[in-house]
Amino acid sequence: MLLTKKLIVNGNVYEIAEPLTVACLETARDKYKEEKQYAIYAVEKDGIIEMKREISDSNEVLRAAVVKYQNRGFKVYYINKWPKRRGV
Repeated sequence: MLLTKKLIVNGNVYEIAEPLTVACLETARDKYKEEKQYAIYAVEKDGIIEMKREISDSNEVLRAAVVKYQNRGFKVYYINKWPKRRGV
């Protein structure tokens, strides 16, 4: 029996299998990594994951937003750095 989680995307609520939830998170993470952005791409609380598109201008602004969510009991999925360019 597959475990399911609730996933909120653009205000729509879906109940999907956990492996699909993981795939959605990985896709969002990879997108922001590729775009080299500081971003919160999802938050989770009580088994409900809400996809986000919160892009920050700097690591400091991102950290402040992450702490706000964490203080309210959320697990935060975010990108705060990207690979350094080699040979520069």
